[in-house]
Order: sequence, then structure tokens, then C-alpha cells
Amino acid sequence: RNLVLQSDSLIKDLNLRLEGKLVRQGQRAYYKAYVKNIGTAISEARKLSIIYDSRLSDFQSGVNHTIVNNEVSFDIPFLNIQEEVVIEYSLHVTETILSLGDTLFHIGLVEILDDEDSTNNRDTLIEEVVAAFDPNRKECIPYGIVTAPIDKIIYTIRFQNTGTDTAFRVTVVDTLERHLPMEGARAINSSHPLTYKLLPPKGNIITWQFENIMLPDSGRDFAGSQGFITFEVKLKKDLEVGDSIRNRAHIYFDYQKPVTTNYARVVKESEQIEPPLNESEILVYPNPSNSSVYVKNNRSEDINFTLYDICGKLIFKEKVGANEKREINLDRVSLGIYVMRYENGYIGKLVKTE
Repeated sequence: RNLVLQSDSLIKDLNLRLEGKLVRQGQRAYYKAYVKNIGTAISEARKLSIIYDSRLSDFQSGVNHTIVNNEVSFDIPFLNIQEEVVIEYSLHVTETILSLGDTLFHIGLVEILDDEDSTNNRDTLIEEVVAAFDPNRKECIPYGIVTAPIDKIIYTIRFQNTGTDTAFRVTVVDTLERHLPMEGARAINSSHPLTYKLLPPKGNIITWQFENIMLPDSGRDFAGSQGFITFEVKLKKDLEVGDSIRNRAHIYFDYQKPVTTNYARVVKESEQIEPPLNESEILVYPNPSNSSVYVKNNRSEDINFTLYDICGKLIFKEKVGANEKREINLDRVSLGIYVMRYENGYIGKLVKTE
């Protein structure tokens, strides 16, 4: 006979996850929002709200929705235990507004009453605009914001001979940050086996050299004009919240000036396991904002309201007195997502829009 497992307690808990693919200039970018009931009771979600970067345009989705400016809302159906709903949507990446390397954001929030764990009702997706502009680039795994512990980073440096003649030698010079010890570097794979060697490092610089690579130019052999080196570097220790690793490579084709890649970046952000802040204690509104925000401190003591970018850099610090409401001007703050904190912990994310 069939057995039905039933929990003694009914727990309401929804989980939200945002997912995106490559964001290319001049094309549509495609996204998915996953809402899953991971509790032990049928969900009673009201809606899913997504705030997307205002530089994106032409929102489209096959699911019924309402949209105001750059905030879109979907009605979420009742979800049985372990049931998941997937909402797909897309946006246009305008080439005249967005450039290669620009950072875009999406913030999602599921509204549900009496949720057991409200921290997983939100998700933030941060992406970088790519384009068919420079085939010489650096990638890393993990990439962007991480919250879980990591003990190594895997890098891939890609290169292509876009000149007009064969390249006889390709040299890749990579400078590692202080978190990455030289002795922890190990080659995993390369496009041209046994043609590279790790030269004696100078300081924290690694040099990968491809002798007699005979790399044809892209005009004669597009596929054959490309190469790569993949290597891993172990961390001395796990990153602390606010730490970032940001580095790039320089690629030399024979005697030409070096081609500089993009920055590969890893940023450690809080898992928000600190004791939750009573939302009535410190209020920040409106959020998102394009000009200024009000910080209302309902606590009985003064606080230092601080704002950090996603790399952990302090943007500003402002003292707000006990039971005081203060307006903070954001005119000098660039568009993007920021982390708000005070002495005793995490407040939340602030979005600066156009």
C-alpha cells in the first residue's frame, strides 16, 4: 500500500531563485524565476515582484503580469509541498545605452504571510554585459558574488590572433592578488597540450608561454586562431565578508603590445545569518531610489548608517541619531546595488536607479 508522510508541524517556507543567461548587447536577455515551496504546508503566496535594471527595456513574459516603471509583479498560485513554479521573462539589452562590461541587476521578492525563513524569499541576480568585441578575455569559477565558503578559484584565459599573420609565440602574463598564493597555482588544461610552461614567477606574477604555437590569424582560420589556458589557484584561507579578488591578464602575440583582458572578479557577501533586524527599528525608503533616501532610526541609541558597494568598498558613513529621520542624498552614488549596514549588523540592499 502507499504510505503518505506527514509532518507534525505545518511550516510555511518559500524559496526564490533568479537565473539568467548571457546578456549580449543589442539582443534579448532571457531569465527564469523559480519559486518553490520547501515548507510542510500548502503555500499562500500573494505575488512575486521583480525589480530589473532600468537600463533594460521591452519586458516580455508569457505569464500574466502587471508592470510599473521597472517593477513587474506576478500572481503566484497556491503551491503544494515541494511544488515549484517557473516564470520566464525576457528584456532587451539596448546597445546605445549599455556597454561591454556594464553591470546589471535584478531583485526578486516573494510576498507570503508568516513565512518561517524570510531570507530565502529574496534573491539578487547581478550580470555583466558581454559582446562580440574582444575574444581575449578572462573567466573564473566561481564568478561574481559568493556567500558559501570557497577554497579555490578556477581561471580560464582565452585568446585569439586577430592580426594579419601567424603568431609564433603567445605569452600570457597574469598577476594574482594577495589571497592567491603562487604555490597554489596548477594548470588544468590548455588548447595546445605540452606547448606551454610555467616560468619562474616574479613576485605574484605567473607567466604562461606558448612557444612555436603557430597560431593562424582569424581571417584565414577563425577556429584555429583561438587558444586558452585553464588553471586553478587555491586560497590561503576563505574570504571574509567584503573581501574581493579582482585580477586580469595581459596577452602578448610575438612582439606586439599586450592585449589586456577584462577583470575576473569574486566578491564575498554575507549569508545574512546575523540575527534579523526588526524592520521597524531602522527604516530606509524609498528603495529603489534615484535621488535620495530617508533613514529613520527608531532605536533608542544613535547608529552609524554605512553604505558599501558589491566589492565591499565603503561609499559613505552617516550618523543618524536615536529616533531621528534623516534624508541622505544619492546624487554622487552610481547606479547599482549597495549593501546597507550599521554597527550591529546587516540592514539590507539599496538599489540606486536612474
